[in-house]
Amino acid sequence: MNDITPKPGGISQILFLHDPNRRYEQRQVNNIREPLLDALEVRELIAAADAQFEFTDRGERGREHGTITLRGRDRVEWWPLASVARQPHATPARGKGIRS
Repeated sequence: MNDITPKPGGISQILFLHDPNRRYEQRQVNNIREPLLDALEVRELIAAADAQFEFTDRGERGREHGTITLRGRDRVEWWPLASVARQPHATPARGKGIRS
């Protein structure tokens, strides 16, 4: 399997494991993230990625692909979620563009 999403920050490899219990049902599917290091920063980054997924998967956004445009309350709610990805130690959790 090839990962076609851009990886910032020097990430050159990603591991995909088959899960026969998960199925694609025309909605986004969250990644399963497991920390390889027991560090607060890693746990916070995983929690932030899960929060970003919950936001982008909410309602009809879960069926959208590509760049989505946010307005009003959604734009205000997204800003702090996205700020984690802009920190130097973090990488974006998704290959999905968000335009505000």
